[in-house]
Amino acid sequence: ETQAQLAQSEKMASLGQLAAGVAHEVNNPLTGILLYAAMALEQIDKNDPLREHLEYIVEDVNRCKGIVKNLLAYSRRSTTTKEIIPLNDLVHQSLNLIRDQKLFGNIVVLKELSEEMMLVHADKNQLAQVLINLIMNACAAMNGEGVLTFRTYRDKPNKRVYLEVSDKGCGIAEENLPKIFDPFFTTKEPGKGTGLGLSTSLGIIQESGGHLSVKKTGPEGTTFLIDLPLFVPEETPEDQLPADGLNGERTTHA
Repeated sequence: ETQAQLAQSEKMASLGQLAAGVAHEVNNPLTGILLYAAMALEQIDKNDPLREHLEYIVEDVNRCKGIVKNLLAYSRRSTTTKEIIPLNDLVHQSLNLIRDQKLFGNIVVLKELSEEMMLVHADKNQLAQVLINLIMNACAAMNGEGVLTFRTYRDKPNKRVYLEVSDKGCGIAEENLPKIFDPFFTTKEPGKGTGLGLSTSLGIIQESGGHLSVKKTGPEGTTFLIDLPLFVPEETPEDQLPADGLNGERTTHA
């Protein structure tokens, strides 16, 4: 069993190197396609029937660049910039970063955020990436209708903070539960998912000293739990602390 685990680790390391190499090689021509398509859009008349085709090219290239970005993140080749972040602010900012608000459909968003001070020392952009991935998965599980709940709380004695993302979707099938964090595993239709979202998210949370897990799942919905180290302000000079937003808020709204 140990030999099998070692072989799997070596396999995943090789896969990470391959992913990074492929991502870098593919990114260059994608950038060229995007550049020339954008230049053509600037020169073409607004009523030209070809304009719609060019817009589709730009849209698809941006989608491909997103996949490349996930590959680079999965291979752990992306750079990180850690800072002190109020956990509640992360929830608000991640929701604001989702440009396509139609994704929420008839979904009601509830925020049950603790008012206690909850700071983490991590890369804000990467944590936002994790949260956005969980949000998109939750919306897909509910087919645009249901309740999406964010809940934050802390365990001060053990210096941990927690963020739960809960949906009222169909739940995760029991046979799929052990595989959801495996790279390239997806239950989505071809072309709608790379299977790297949860795998990448798990790696980001682990690199931040935390854990990402399924707290519960079933026909009534799924709850993902993010567990991160609590940052204690007393251990850091005041000039390195965030200027505001230290306290969270408890809100419940649609």
